[in-house]
Amino acid sequence: MTRSKILSSAALSGILLLSACGTGTELEAKKKLSVYRVETDALYMSALDTYQKENSDLELEIKTYPTYQEMKDQLNTELMSGKGPDVLLYNSLYSESDPLKLADSGAFLSLDSYMEELSNSEYFETILEAGKIGGTQYLLPLSWNFLQAYSSDSLAREQGYQGKSLYEILPAEYNRLESNSDNALCSMQFARADVVNFMAEISGTPILNAAGEFHSDEDSFHQTAEFAKLFYDNLPKMKAITQKYKNDFAGVTAHLSFLMEDYSFMNNLRYYQTLYPNAVGAEAVMYPAGQRQGGLTVQIIQYGAVNASTESPDEAWSLLRSIAGSSCSMNFSKYEEKQTYYAPINRSVYNDCVTELSTQTGPGAKKPSEPLNEANAALLKQIPEQITLAVIPNPSIGTLAEECMMPYLTGNKDFESCYQELMNKLVLYLDE
Repeated sequence: MTRSKILSSAALSGILLLSACGTGTELEAKKKLSVYRVETDALYMSALDTYQKENSDLELEIKTYPTYQEMKDQLNTELMSGKGPDVLLYNSLYSESDPLKLADSGAFLSLDSYMEELSNSEYFETILEAGKIGGTQYLLPLSWNFLQAYSSDSLAREQGYQGKSLYEILPAEYNRLESNSDNALCSMQFARADVVNFMAEISGTPILNAAGEFHSDEDSFHQTAEFAKLFYDNLPKMKAITQKYKNDFAGVTAHLSFLMEDYSFMNNLRYYQTLYPNAVGAEAVMYPAGQRQGGLTVQIIQYGAVNASTESPDEAWSLLRSIAGSSCSMNFSKYEEKQTYYAPINRSVYNDCVTELSTQTGPGAKKPSEPLNEANAALLKQIPEQITLAVIPNPSIGTLAEECMMPYLTGNKDFESCYQELMNKLVLYLDE
């Protein structure tokens, strides 16, 4: 796969002569740095405002959009013509941008020379690796999350699930509940349907390797697809139960064996720690959706890049690094400054979030969530060390996978034919 050569140069600062006062004083002109953000993304809204206040020597030109769709429509057009803001900010859940194709087109500046500034003791190294495309660091991950399931402590003890992986638990739970019309296996609190995201986030086997080249392990893909199919087989029950208790989330919790979330695992743990005892009379247990071979795969939520056309690469990097290390709050209040919904990549900031969750109450269904207990606080502190793979989901590949694999997931077509169709389409995608 060939890539366009990326050219960048530092702009020379101009000198302003203040002749009005007749002093002859020479002042350096402020450098301008442009960036787009979306008003619903609290991390970017807060971090950029803070950076602007702390860097008076830099003129930060911020353009705010109401939605990612509106920003994407303008941004992609500008990038294709070698324009656009100096700093590019994305959200993998909403921006629907194809990082592979954008990098291949030469839209992003290589960050390799800057990454040495981020020490492993300060940042989560495995998470930073997700920003590499074709062996080059084009993207800087800024926050992360993973799929997680919640169950009750009593069910875990009763069924012998303690210490087992989600891969072992959910098939067994499916078989146990298959004939029980009053229960569903799991309530999925996420909208994504494509198998690629299951593969990337659960099995830890991305469909593109580190060089940005297509590769696939059919056996691993098949196992992951079978796992995903459990949810689709159970979808009618899930819909019936959630519809019945649509205005009573605690009631839903009491009638479901598992709740699966793609929302913030940090705040969720505090929330369910309070909800489960009230709803089911037992403590909540969190099961990270790890890999079959062990370890944990996490999804990058927010990530940034530097425009290859920028004339201020050092300043653009400075802004990205500032966002990566900015403080944040896990309070989830829309009125709270510096709020965020996902885990930061800075170790110190992450630990600060755990401390906040352990010492403060938070939003709840009918009463505030209690602070994390000691065991759950310890669990959150251990999570980063379990990460063995971080990925930035690719919506283009996800759409292909959904189109090709959905007939298998719904039981209308065999795996082999769906898989072969997907492989054929992926080859065409990479050759475009």
